[in-house]
Amino acid sequence: MQIKLPKLLFVRHGQTDWNRAGRMQGQLDIPLNDLGRRQAARNGRVLAKLVEGADWSVAVSPLSRAVETLQIMRDAGVAAGAERAEESLKEIAFGAFEGLTPLEIREQHAALMGERKADHWNFTPPDGESYADLSERVWSWLETLSGPTIVVAHGGVMRVILRRIAGIPESRGTRIETPQNRVLAITGSVVAFV
Repeated sequence: MQIKLPKLLFVRHGQTDWNRAGRMQGQLDIPLNDLGRRQAARNGRVLAKLVEGADWSVAVSPLSRAVETLQIMRDAGVAAGAERAEESLKEIAFGAFEGLTPLEIREQHAALMGERKADHWNFTPPDGESYADLSERVWSWLETLSGPTIVVAHGGVMRVILRRIAGIPESRGTRIETPQNRVLAITGSVVAFV
């Protein structure tokens, strides 16, 4: 079922050293690196132009990389409403895979790789959650929105929103690109990176 979304401006947090190394961060609290701070400032300058004169609410993942991204964007001129931390916007929980690179996952959890490859969207790592679980969590939260909202969160959160809006099959949903140096503007079923 498709819900009608208010206008959203979505920003993925800036880069961390673990992003650069290809490590699964999940819900571990990893800080931004210098490039990530520059990406956040760039996105803040873009947002400052997009929200000028508008009444926007702000929702942010409570993980520090998202909170710091929002603070840097505010320092760059984003003058939106007070933010509220939203647990529903946390990154997907990778469980036992958190902190590992894809190669380390394949080596340490070889017995699970066939199941993961067969249905990556619905695969649940040990002590983690699936993209299907994340999608349910994020879309339940989106249904509560009533007005234009700036969202500062994570790649997985962006991925589940884009997959559903664009009608991308689950089999390709985990491969959707989620840039850290662009703002995703969503108006109805129209999406654009700026």
